[in-house]
Amino acid sequence: MENKEYDQKTLRKLQLIELTILKDFISLCQKHKLHYFALWGTAIGALRHKGFIPWDDDIDVCLTRKEYDLFLKYAKEELSDKYDILNQDTTLEYPLFFTRLMLKNTTFKTIDVKDMKYKQGIYLEIYAFDNIPDDESLYKKQGKKVWFYSHLFIIRNEKLPIIKGNKVKVFFMQIICFILHYLLIICGISRKFIYNKTMHYLTMYNNIKTKRCAYLTDISPFINTINYKDLFPTVLLDFEDIKLSFPNNMHPLMTDQYGDYITLPPMEQRKNHYPIELDFGEYDEK
Repeated sequence: MENKEYDQKTLRKLQLIELTILKDFISLCQKHKLHYFALWGTAIGALRHKGFIPWDDDIDVCLTRKEYDLFLKYAKEELSDKYDILNQDTTLEYPLFFTRLMLKNTTFKTIDVKDMKYKQGIYLEIYAFDNIPDDESLYKKQGKKVWFYSHLFIIRNEKLPIIKGNKVKVFFMQIICFILHYLLIICGISRKFIYNKTMHYLTMYNNIKTKRCAYLTDISPFINTINYKDLFPTVLLDFEDIKLSFPNNMHPLMTDQYGDYITLPPMEQRKNHYPIELDFGEYDEK
């Protein structure tokens, strides 16, 4: 999929609107004493640029599962006048296992979910980290189960999901996904069934004290793992005009994900989520 570039005025406007969403997120977390942490591109931005990566267009924040669920409860009660919440609890057709806190009366639609009928606004992405077992073989077993069911859920929702790779690989993988999509429907395997199976394996160790947690529903389930001692207590880093919380030692996770994440990547690797439809609504002039 070709990466497109924003004009700088539009991108900066989008970033600043996302920053206001982030500030509302932080305020609600502080009010209810929830311990969030930022990661991935947001962490690279803080470490390398003290703010957004210059070409980036989203913000990633995380909580452990218990506090993630609490945040969603408080957000529904206290932020519903300004924000919509997009996840499987509100929209079962949504194929991704994280929440988007979306600013009402805005539009941000990307090509990967272009055929979806649900509303898509300018958003903050919120991820849940779940306990994983200390035993490595049990962790691998859990990760593989989560990978299988979470990808099956995507296929159940999207007959032609976005797949990266060379054209031949993409062609054959999309044929397989297309066939599987309709087989699941014909066999009566519902979205709810696959979602419940995914959540069962995601959360199966959350009532057990473990040394590590992970975000398991990425392309690989094994690249977003962090020790609790490296996670808490969090540290504050500069991000634009605020202080943002990060794990106290995120280097192992970030290295697993990106390799050398401090050096600027070449131009062809500078990716974003360029939308096919973008509308700032009432926030256009603000």
